[in-house]
Amino acid sequence: MADLTYPKTAWLTTNKSCNNRCTWCYASQSNFSDDFMDIKKLYKLVDVLCKNNIKNIVFIGGEPSIYKYLLQAVKYIADKQVRMSMATNGIRFSDESFAQQIVESGLHNFNISLKGSTPEEYYKNTHSLGFKKSIQGYRNLKLLGANVKLSYVLGDQTEDEILKLKDFLIKYSLDNIVFQLYKPSASDGTDVPDMKIIAQTCKTTFEIFKQTNLHYAFEISIPLCLFDKTFLQELIERKLIQTCCHIRKGAGIIFDSNFDILPCNHFVKSPLNDKPVHFNNIIDFWNSSICMQFRDTINTYPSKKCINCDMWENCGGGCVLRWFHLNPEDFIK
Repeated sequence: MADLTYPKTAWLTTNKSCNNRCTWCYASQSNFSDDFMDIKKLYKLVDVLCKNNIKNIVFIGGEPSIYKYLLQAVKYIADKQVRMSMATNGIRFSDESFAQQIVESGLHNFNISLKGSTPEEYYKNTHSLGFKKSIQGYRNLKLLGANVKLSYVLGDQTEDEILKLKDFLIKYSLDNIVFQLYKPSASDGTDVPDMKIIAQTCKTTFEIFKQTNLHYAFEISIPLCLFDKTFLQELIERKLIQTCCHIRKGAGIIFDSNFDILPCNHFVKSPLNDKPVHFNNIIDFWNSSICMQFRDTINTYPSKKCINCDMWENCGGGCVLRWFHLNPEDFIK
């Protein structure tokens, strides 16, 4: 039993539906379906996770703030004294009463995903008019004393677009932002931003933001060797870099809205299980040959060049999904 792997964090895909329509979103692979977690099954799942010492539960979607049983789920988990957080677009929290109800029920940690720094960019990316509501949602949650972080996806933005983002954050007093890098889903094609361009966008963003008093960091999911050594060293020294996927060590477990177990939320329609897993058998399944083999595959060096690299433990070769469509030898130095 001592050798069993126990996940520390569980992501619950409460629903696939959303009040935005972002074309790059992994939920778009399901056409933002109306599937949602049965609340009674959610309770049973939480009971099992807590019995196995889960430390964190994260609500994801779709857009989890529109999950019709959200309030009940928050209250139930709060009674278990497990840390909760939510990845959200923030729109629903523009309703001050709703925001207060959720925070007072025990959910205090939020990550609001920014979809644009202007109403026009926001609409282009989301096909929705939620720009102002998203900002108001951030403000309402902050006023309620919640811990609110922002996330923004970097891809092939121009320097002008990053400058506009910086001005936008300062104008609306938005702070504490994590720059995530565009990641494909398992079923994506090859039409995704080039990793070398993403690396350059990171550097451009750093040069612009280091002139500000904003709090920011980079969640890196590309090989670290794509950055020049001086830039990488500066990120490390300033403690601005977050790396490595939870999949490699089995530290995080993701449940789809139908309670299938996903390798990560970008593996939409690609669960690890080929038949439903009984909740009481989750830890056994998590340590089964299927899951172990998958983690062994994730831990495989994408290139022989990685074998003797002293950054491997922090890098892991970046997100494995990129190598579904790309040749590692074209990128890893």
